[in-house]
Parts: sequence; C-alpha cells; structure tokens
Amino acid sequence: MRRLRYLVLMAVLATGALATSAPVRADTADSCGTATPIATSPDWTSDTLETGDRDWYRFSLSIRRRVIITLGALPANARLDLYGACSNHLAESDRPGQGFEELVRMLDPGTYRVRIRPVGTWAQAMPYRLRVRAPRRAVVVLSSSGWNEFPTQPRVVGEVLNNTGSAREDVRIRIRFYDAAGRLLRTGVTFARRERFGPGQRSMFVWANEIIPGYDHHEVEVTDAPIASVPPTTGLVVHREGTSDHGFGVLSYDGTLENTTRFTVTQPRVSVTIYDGLGRVRNADFAGTDVDPLGPFESGAYTVLLNDRNTGDKVVIAGHGNRGPGG
Repeated sequence: MRRLRYLVLMAVLATGALATSAPVRADTADSCGTATPIATSPDWTSDTLETGDRDWYRFSLSIRRRVIITLGALPANARLDLYGACSNHLAESDRPGQGFEELVRMLDPGTYRVRIRPVGTWAQAMPYRLRVRAPRRAVVVLSSSGWNEFPTQPRVVGEVLNNTGSAREDVRIRIRFYDAAGRLLRTGVTFARRERFGPGQRSMFVWANEIIPGYDHHEVEVTDAPIASVPPTTGLVVHREGTSDHGFGVLSYDGTLENTTRFTVTQPRVSVTIYDGLGRVRNADFAGTDVDPLGPFESGAYTVLLNDRNTGDKVVIAGHGNRGPGG
C-alpha cells in the first residue's frame, strides 16, 4: 500500500492539484493506537486514502481551546470522526457527496484522535487534505479570497470567527492591497456584516466597488472587536426559495427573512457565504429586505446578487439586524 500511495501522490503533485506548502506523508497510521501526530496549525497535511482504509491522526492541547478540524479537496465521499480516547467517540462530520467535512469543538486539555475513512467504494487511492486549527482567543480571520472582479476593481471577501467568551459588535477589518512586487498600494477598511455575534459564531465580510490599479494580493487583519453593548439579535429565520439566473454570469439567491419575535428589527439583512472544497470563503455578499424595519412576526423578501464565483461546495445563508423599538 505504501508503494501505491507514493505513486498516486507523485502523480497528484505533478499536476499541481496540491499546494506545495502542504506536507505529504509517506504513510499514515491505520489504527487509533498508532495514530500519526499532527500539529494544530494553519498548515495543511496531504495524504491518500483507499477503499477499506482508515487514516488516524492525533493532536494534543495543553489548555482548553476551540478546535477547527477540516477535511477537504475530496474527489469522493469521506467521513471525519473525532475521538478522545480510542473508545470515546466525540463527534462526526459526514456530508453527502465529496463536500468538505468540518468539526468545531471546545476541547479540554488532553490528547485527541482524528479518523478519516472513505464512504462507499473508491475505485483508486484518493488524495485529501487535513488541517487542525486551534485559533487564538480573539476575533480572528478564518479565511479570505481576493480577485479583480472587474479589470481594476478588487473584491475581497472572507469570514471572521468570534473566538472569545463574549458577544462582539462592529468588528473592524483592515485590508492591505499589494502589487505583484509586494508594494503597498492602499489600505482599506470594512466591517463584519453581522452587527453583533456571540462566542463561537461567524460573520462574513466583503470589500468591493473601488478601483485599485495593479492589485495582485492582499492581507487581512481584525483591528477592533468591541464587546457588544446589547445582546445579538435572535429570532430571524431565513426561508430560502432558490436561485435565479440573471444572465451574463449573474446569479441571485432569493427568499424571505422572517422576524419570529415580538420586537421590531431595524436594518434587516441577509448574507450569503459560499465556500470552496477546503472550507474557505469563495465569495460572499449581503442585501436588505423589501420591508425595513421588520415588525413583529413580519417577513420581507431578499435578493442577494453575485456576479461570479456564485456557486461552491457549500452555501450558508444567514439573517441579521438590530433590535428596534420594544427590544
């Protein structure tokens, strides 16, 4: 099996399907008791999996941490499991098809095991990528993407995680834009689109519609994340109706946002976040509803338009707003 894995990995690397920065292992342990050590870091580990095979990894924590385990770049269906001791199954992720798998858990100090196994029959050894992250205790950027949506108009989208113990509001995000030579072209500012969000929750962000000639790449950083002055708004329910093709590559996500509370909600918004096969934000945007404010038990229609990168491995649609009179 080692020889087969080696040949498959060399073929994948030759086609550029895996990033060269991802370490590739000659073989990974097939049992929990001999699980291969893996660090908690932003780096990806790459390997292959065969029908009937099991790959086991282990990692350790010295303090209580929120851990994000992502299994991606899957050409076929696979399942991700988290264990404490070998007989202590804690969680699983098993989305249908070849979509990425992800587990997010608060874990106490100790040693944990991760198992990867194929679902169904795989015709040949298949590559995958695995990452185990333990973000610092702050509001942190999980991922971002940037490209020229129009010839000299960059679009930067991404997602932040509230990895603190309190709700945060008005999360400010700084974006530095560089040319191909690494020269700073401009510094921009945007905000997380959820006005307030609690511990363990996420928010997308977007920066667009400005001209920056020469843009090549960017850096993103959270610069301010004040503790929320009031609790986040809850009770907003998104009813997704589907997508509409507007031609010229423009796709919209459509539906209604329902206020299920007895309070009025001002500035009701709906955000759409699209993820790629590694669980990273591929595109995102937001829009208001045709009813603003939303009264108690009232609904408003939304349409979120995306010019490109408008489909992906996973789509998350969320509603948010400010609690108004009576709240």
